Amino acid sequence: MKLSYTINNMFSDMPAKSKDVVAEFFGDIFVEAYNCHYDMNDFTHNFMKSEFCKKYMDGIYSTWQYQNAKVSMEVIEHEIHPIKSDNSYTSKDNCYWVGYLYKQIHFETEIPSNEIVDLYSFNKLSNYLYSHEDYNIEDMVTDLTKTIELEKEQECDKELLNF
Repeated sequence: MKLSYTINNMFSDMPAKSKDVVAEFFGDIFVEAYNCHYDMNDFTHNFMKSEFCKKYMDGIYSTWQYQNAKVSMEVIEHEIHPIKSDNSYTSKDNCYWVGYLYKQIHFETEIPSNEIVDLYSFNKLSNYLYSHEDYNIEDMVTDLTKTIELEKEQECDKELLNF
């Protein structure tokens, strides 16, 4: 499956500052999940596939995108019922960064959240860290896309060899 995206997407008229505010809010939701001791792999998968995320996070504008993360978490918890974990495999900063990246990927690719999480799991994005100062989101998305495509090709090759 070839993934592609365009710079001239539905978010192209959205000011960069607004995108950043929404991406920061997404990061804050992930930090709140971490603070609630939710297993981040489980939370990420279920949150990204939730109706809440589809309805309020994937559009161009929703007042939920500018809410307090704790308030949003109360609504999210009622839908997805995340499981608890000690999250010893991650950190608060990493959770923020992964949430932030998910939203930036959505802005750049227009891929819905419920599909992004299938392409880029929490662990995959955790292992793909750029420094906050040095990253270029377009280059990052291109690189991630190439990595996923290569992994899918390798899986297909393995299946063919085992056939």
